[in-house]
Amino acid sequence: MRARRLAPLLIASALIAILRAPPASADRVETKDGQRLEGAVDSETDTSLVLRGRYGPLTIAKRDIVRRERDAVTLRLADGSVVAGQVIRRTEQEVIVRTAHGVLVVPAADVLDDAPAVAKVPPADPARLRALHRDASARHQARDYRAAVALYEQLIALAPEDATALYNLACGHSLLGQKVEALAALERAIAAGFVDFAHIKTDTDLDPLRQEPGYARLLADEKRWIQRSAAQATTRLLADLKAKGCKAKYEVFVDSERSIVYLHTKSQEKLDQARRQLDEYARLQWRDLFRNRLAEPLHIVLLTREDGPAMLEAGVGGFFNPQTNILICGDIPGMTMNRSSVVVHEFTHALHFADQSARSQPHPIWLIEGLASLFESSAVVDDKLIPRHSARLGTVQQAVRRGQAIPWARITQMSQPTFLQDAGLAYAQSRYMLFYMWEKGYLKRFYDEYTQTSSFQGDKTALESFEIAFGRPIDEVERDWKRWIVEQREPTIPFIGVRTVASEKGSQVAEVVAGSPAAAAGIKVGDVLTSADGTPLKAPDDVLEVLSTHEVGDALELELIRGEETLRLKITLGSRR
Repeated sequence: MRARRLAPLLIASALIAILRAPPASADRVETKDGQRLEGAVDSETDTSLVLRGRYGPLTIAKRDIVRRERDAVTLRLADGSVVAGQVIRRTEQEVIVRTAHGVLVVPAADVLDDAPAVAKVPPADPARLRALHRDASARHQARDYRAAVALYEQLIALAPEDATALYNLACGHSLLGQKVEALAALERAIAAGFVDFAHIKTDTDLDPLRQEPGYARLLADEKRWIQRSAAQATTRLLADLKAKGCKAKYEVFVDSERSIVYLHTKSQEKLDQARRQLDEYARLQWRDLFRNRLAEPLHIVLLTREDGPAMLEAGVGGFFNPQTNILICGDIPGMTMNRSSVVVHEFTHALHFADQSARSQPHPIWLIEGLASLFESSAVVDDKLIPRHSARLGTVQQAVRRGQAIPWARITQMSQPTFLQDAGLAYAQSRYMLFYMWEKGYLKRFYDEYTQTSSFQGDKTALESFEIAFGRPIDEVERDWKRWIVEQREPTIPFIGVRTVASEKGSQVAEVVAGSPAAAAGIKVGDVLTSADGTPLKAPDDVLEVLSTHEVGDALELELIRGEETLRLKITLGSRR
């Protein structure tokens, strides 16, 4: 069985279809003798292709082609899913499509290019779906598999695209000895996007199916299922970005080795830099903390600053959805200036949830957010991932000094809604509980102890694992932690001392802090900052971004406009705590 996850919007069915007429898309071909031809591809081999144009089919030798352009197509398949890409070859047996994730070979019998549009069904009540999931899971845990199957069938009737419900239905049928029904439900689940094959292979609920030929055939096609699921998820995600008002054109880069798909607008240099950072981070975390790697494709969306408000709530830098395995991050200069990375925070969630899923262990919210917050401010030093102090330290220090820190026995038992009621302190305290453990050299010992099957079953809050890691009662550890907290020093943050607003010419100074570096350099209200060390300052966020790349004590040359005059001033960055 699998704990509930929101499924990709795919619909599976057992329909078998014949190949229909070619899609309305076309290839445009220019030959050596100057002909320009256009038509749908009837068939293609290594040496020639057949275009069906206005006057019928025409065979063209590939050696005569000097340029070829293909239209993108969207193929709707018999199981209700879609594949988007460029058709490379079409025969009576198969359609070969080049997608952002590589080349897919689709059986021709599965393609419904000209099928009538399916009428949209109003979405089911989310509260009703949650209740059905909860009740079905409870019946399954109680080993009342017939009741669980009946509830999952009700759920699927309301939400036929729910891959988790389909998967759990397969588990129920399997445990009842209904192998035919179980294999049919399992195939529908996989087609709907449940491609966590590591879980499928180890889930004891499916043990009755292991020797069945149908089960072997499904697993033999693992790579194709994952590839198709990733391609479909990318198509849906691009459409969702556009539907929600994102203006930028997002490119797709697939890292098949690590099972990561990037949607971005960055230059190749900037993308390579971001990938190197996450690759290094993942390598170290898989080596030193998490045992299990990503089992399903992870989509990482790197939003432009302008598109952030379309996808993120005010004040939110990004989020990871473990149900869809999608990570969305905004471009937040303020976080960068504070030496915190929203991408690393959410990427930690992705790695952690993959480990939880493989272990079938839902970890408590304090540990989930504590680990992400711990590593959001970190650096690689001597092939080790080293957490750094961040602005969260001041929050927890103030709470400790005032006697308002959350008791460990309470924070470790908090539900997510309760945790988020005082998110500022809860995040900061969870981070620094784990930071203290890391500094003492006990973080891996703690995590390994907690995630042992026997330990996890009897220690859902992880308090006992805390005590085992330290070898002392938890109240003693908590008392020592408070003393340690107040002794720590907050990091210094570069500071100019101006507040700016957007203007047509650049970032206009609206306020100058008395006694600040800006005041000492002679900057005045009304000045328009246009560049810093040659970097354009087109908006207030650009000022924060420049600061994020410097340290206290660095000297900057600011160019600014004052009235009709252009000035250049030297400024030495101060410290803001």
